[in-house]
Amino acid sequence: MYRRCSSYFNNPTFGMIFILVVVSTEVFSPVIAGPEGPLRLVILLFRHGSRAPAVTYPNDPHQNYPWVGGLGALQPEGIHQGYQLGQNFAKRYQALLPPDGYYTAQRIHAVSSSVERSVMTAQAVLAGLLKPQNLTLDIPWQPASILTIPIYQDSILVQQQPCPKYSREFKRFLDNPTPEFRQTMLELKSEMEYVTKHSGAAITELWQLAQLYDALLIQRRFGLKLPAWTNKFLPERALRCVGVFLRSFTATPIMKRLRGGATFTEFIKIMKSKQAKTLSPDRSVFIYSGHDSTQVSLLDSMGMLDQTTDLPEYASTVAFELLENTGLPRELEIRMVYYRNSTVENPEILTIPGCSAPCPLNQFEKLFKGISFEYIECSSTALTSSLLIILLSLVLTM
Repeated sequence: MYRRCSSYFNNPTFGMIFILVVVSTEVFSPVIAGPEGPLRLVILLFRHGSRAPAVTYPNDPHQNYPWVGGLGALQPEGIHQGYQLGQNFAKRYQALLPPDGYYTAQRIHAVSSSVERSVMTAQAVLAGLLKPQNLTLDIPWQPASILTIPIYQDSILVQQQPCPKYSREFKRFLDNPTPEFRQTMLELKSEMEYVTKHSGAAITELWQLAQLYDALLIQRRFGLKLPAWTNKFLPERALRCVGVFLRSFTATPIMKRLRGGATFTEFIKIMKSKQAKTLSPDRSVFIYSGHDSTQVSLLDSMGMLDQTTDLPEYASTVAFELLENTGLPRELEIRMVYYRNSTVENPEILTIPGCSAPCPLNQFEKLFKGISFEYIECSSTALTSSLLIILLSLVLTM
């Protein structure tokens, strides 16, 4: 399922992605002494770094702007964000990393979506995370393995694996939306007509409007002068539209289980294996590199999105920290924290609904049983309407 590539951090135009790091310790692993008990494992899920717009539009005055790497590519700022994020992870989880700073598959497991900027961000993060003490090569970095998931097999990061059941539920939601979503779409209809007139692009769907707004917001962020017609919507209304788009992927309980639940289930299996002492190899760091949609879908499915944002910043991170229970050594507890961007050294502690912090892992699993994902639910060779979902979710992540 995974493909392997190496990390080469010697080009200032390398790209960036959401990364999830899982850190653990055992007999031969050092531990971090915390007030709740030693830290045994950490999972970091983050968005890629700053990127170029994914698209342009017919009347775009910046169609030929020289974005480094082209449309959708990780920008130099994004490389720095990834590197800085890795450095901050190293400070908080230093005792869980290889003591000599060298990459080893026995301690570290890095997974990325197959999107280029995601893989490149993972490379930047690993370069900041690992600092070899005695370099044998005359270069200030080391290669580190990153596994990539082929796009149409990916249900946890870019989430493009065809799932007919999800596609049917998405279509059902669009045909019979909630009153709130219906009202939002009515309000956006006039915006679509206005944007179509001035941009020269045919905008008739939410994903098309969100995609164009995303491009404008990025151009604005990089200081490019925008046409006067964009002042009517930027930035507030454009940001709202993109947020509505990202939340639409988990609009119903079934959609939550089949999308955010797939990512959650991947993580809970790792943590349960750690508690059962069956994790093999017993790695100390697991890294999953994803996208804004990955983070929003996960937290919305867990009922925790209101504590963060439906518009994650570049390099924002959700972390699952697994701690030893000092009263019950054979049981572990979980603490969830959130890094809003790459500059954060001390992340915010998130409140787990219905559980104290830290939350016993067994109780944590029971609390979120409703979003437990079974791959058999999506097992089918039929694509049909799932092509619609692939198109919709590609627009902001590819």
